[in-house]
Amino acid sequence: MEELISTLDIVSLVASIASLILAVVAMFLAFHQKSEADKVNQNTLNLLIDIRSDAKLISQIALPELKENSEFMRNFALRNIERLHTVTPSVSHDDTTEGSGASKQELLIDLTDIGEKISSMPFNDKYKFVELIHMIYVSILSDTLPPETYGKKWTLTKSNTKEVLQLKGELDNRTLSEVGISPNEIYKLVLLT
Repeated sequence: MEELISTLDIVSLVASIASLILAVVAMFLAFHQKSEADKVNQNTLNLLIDIRSDAKLISQIALPELKENSEFMRNFALRNIERLHTVTPSVSHDDTTEGSGASKQELLIDLTDIGEKISSMPFNDKYKFVELIHMIYVSILSDTLPPETYGKKWTLTKSNTKEVLQLKGELDNRTLSEVGISPNEIYKLVLLT
């Protein structure tokens, strides 16, 4: 009987030691996993800080330009869609603003090819030529022509020289003056079809 008790004691002792070893291994694995998770959390926090600083920088640089471009597009679309501000073809280049004596800085677009008069919009040299093309298409031609048809189905020309204003692809970043567009001159929208 004593032999049976001692065998049970030995089995219990081995089982206790095995449980103790498993507990130590489990604790080691838990601490290791926690330290790895802490490293991942720290890396994530650093990335979020980088993203936040990049977002601030982008908002400081891009948002003012985006607001300016959207204001330009809104004004141009309103003037042409609602025809709130049209002038006759006999516009003088020497027109002045009321009471100021300063020359107006306007871009004049002859729309007679599509049955309209000459339309004007404020001239701002910061605007890109591709933005002007897009605005004209959206506000005037989108109901009659498919998109991306500048140079194929319609174009802008200088009224005095008939020179076609060429678009150098969708990534054309030239300003209006770099293309040769000057304020208070008339540019004709010409349908090519």
